[in-house]
Amino acid sequence: MPLNVHLREMERVVVRVPNWIGDAVFSVPALRAIVAGCPEAEVTLLGPRAICEVLLGIGGRIRSAGFPVERGRGRGQRFAKARRLRVWQPQIGWVFPESFSSAMELGLTGVRIRVGRPSQWRGALLTGRVPYAAPARTRHLVDEYVELVTAAGAVAVETAPRLGTVAAARERAAVLLPAESGLLRIGLVAGAAFGPAKRWLPERFAELGSRFEDAEVVLFGSDQERFLAEFIASQMGSRSVVLAGRTNLQVLAACLERCSLVVGNDTGPTHLAAAVGTPVVAIFGSTDPGWTGPRGPSVRVVRKAVDCAPCYRKDCDRNYRCLREITVDEVWEVCRELLEETAAERTNGQA
Repeated sequence: MPLNVHLREMERVVVRVPNWIGDAVFSVPALRAIVAGCPEAEVTLLGPRAICEVLLGIGGRIRSAGFPVERGRGRGQRFAKARRLRVWQPQIGWVFPESFSSAMELGLTGVRIRVGRPSQWRGALLTGRVPYAAPARTRHLVDEYVELVTAAGAVAVETAPRLGTVAAARERAAVLLPAESGLLRIGLVAGAAFGPAKRWLPERFAELGSRFEDAEVVLFGSDQERFLAEFIASQMGSRSVVLAGRTNLQVLAACLERCSLVVGNDTGPTHLAAAVGTPVVAIFGSTDPGWTGPRGPSVRVVRKAVDCAPCYRKDCDRNYRCLREITVDEVWEVCRELLEETAAERTNGQA
């Protein structure tokens, strides 16, 4: 049911953004709709600091009220950051995560109109409750987020996330990945924080990387995934650079932007690569690309239609069939075709 909200009159908007980079990327079309629907407003992003900072690439009058993510006292810091927004007197706010605590954080800002899903027993914390128009996970997460903002009168004109990068991050990326004439640069994202049911086999990533003989292969990931990236790099005969754990999210986005192609699992950096416009080949196992697949004109998904997937489990008692049945040959062929297509598009664009 549409909410009775006059967005164009709003001057102060707060949005509790998702906690994970992949989900945050999927929220970009909804955030752009908020910015467009509230042209006189300053939009404050509340959430993990790194997530808020990379979302500044949307542009417009957006600022970050990000909090550090720390164990133990992290929740207290989040609540304190939310309370400090009270003096700003926000007029309308959206909560994208579906946890009870995230709705509490939005409420602590003092915002009068609070829009979100009435899940997790938190309906009383919201003034604008937007139930799902279809069962959860039956539509793409981009569309689920867009539904939250269109219920308040915003109009979304984009269906694929589109993010810019900041100048300082581009400068750092140019140091980490200097330009070399004629050299193809391939990014590999072999990790996934969710669990092994999202991770294609490391030795297959290594074999795939080795097939790019005249290319520089860059291994991306978190600090916890550095050992994995170094193992894969050690197995490849091609030139490789390990950037796992060496970048923040803003610099990661700028580095992904400098790649000719990124191959990765269903995880944050893969989605971030698609959002900055880099061609992407995404490998899916236990999850459904219809819900969390990367979106964009130069995106391809590789998956196997096994009878037990998608199961959304972190681990597997069926020997990870959904991932093991994806061969290097299959992924290589998709990569080769996508590189040829993007090269042809560049040639036609220059003609």
